[in-house]
Amino acid sequence: MPTPAARSGKAKTARGSVRGEAVKAVVVKKPDTEVTAGELITWGRERIAGYKLPKSVDFIEMLPRNPTGRILKRELRKSYWGDRQVN
Repeated sequence: MPTPAARSGKAKTARGSVRGEAVKAVVVKKPDTEVTAGELITWGRERIAGYKLPKSVDFIEMLPRNPTGRILKRELRKSYWGDRQVN
């Protein structure tokens, strides 16, 4: 169930300081909407389990997609993990 302020998004793991990885949300906002990372995390806290809840949120203009419209997870991963191989 998407939040009313987000057009699309993807949750993924990113480098974390405590356990090595942490859930991070990458979100594309709907035009003419104002939403903060805290508001999205609060919204998610009411709907999903704590271990699935993003610890941080990044806002981007557009998610990388292939010609059929699927999100290119490997392209998102590169910006956070660099050259490290992740399964």
